[in-house]
Amino acid sequence: MRSLQIFAMLLCACDVEPGTETAQALTANPCTAVALVAPAGGFSATLGTPIDLSGSATCPVGQTPEFSFWHKRPTDSNWTIPAYVPGNSTFTPPDAGDWCVSVAARAVGSTDSFQVRTGAACGTVTANAPPSTTRTIVVPVVAPSSDLPHAALYAMTDGALGSASHPLVVAIPSTAGSTITAIRARVQDGGSGTRVRLALLVARDNAQAFSTVVTSPDSLGVGVEETIGVVDRSIAVEASAQYFVTVFASSGVLVSNIYRLEIDVL
Repeated sequence: MRSLQIFAMLLCACDVEPGTETAQALTANPCTAVALVAPAGGFSATLGTPIDLSGSATCPVGQTPEFSFWHKRPTDSNWTIPAYVPGNSTFTPPDAGDWCVSVAARAVGSTDSFQVRTGAACGTVTANAPPSTTRTIVVPVVAPSSDLPHAALYAMTDGALGSASHPLVVAIPSTAGSTITAIRARVQDGGSGTRVRLALLVARDNAQAFSTVVTSPDSLGVGVEETIGVVDRSIAVEASAQYFVTVFASSGVLVSNIYRLEIDVL
């Protein structure tokens, strides 16, 4: 006597049009209808995030449905057919792109490969954008050799930026589309009320004049080494623009020093 062996296939080349149902009833009292509840056609998903799968079926009285949620790329010939489950499931696509899902149903205990199946619901899986990384640029402080390793700010008298305060102005590297999030300067003001301030300047379209983008609070004016600057900003770097950082004595008459200048860019 020969025995009949039935093997479950993991791949199936059968296909149906979206929105239709196919029946393959090989046993008595089959389920007669099935619907894909989730996901809906045109779904959007993120790579690495499971897609919720849910179906509903119509079966004869006394029959309990079970579901297999098929999936494939639209260009694939074969469906991947997971094992049947009694209810909902999830699917995590292995890569980004377009993916299709179909649900098949049969009565629990049936040996049919499926009794009813939906058409394909297709959608798009998108890869996450790489996380933004802040990089810190150390801007060279150019100074006369006698001032190394720092630059001296000679405040001759109380004055505005660019007049009697003898500012240090340094061009900073910048790329259009990036974002400046912080600027810091390590300084030591001259004390006795001499204070130091930092400002970000921009020159647009090769203009000879600067515009001030942002200024920092003044240093303490007590002659101690400290960090001044602006943080938690979101300054979009413009195309055809050049950026400069200036550190200058905003008040007082004593010599101040700058030791380090940094800029954080996304």
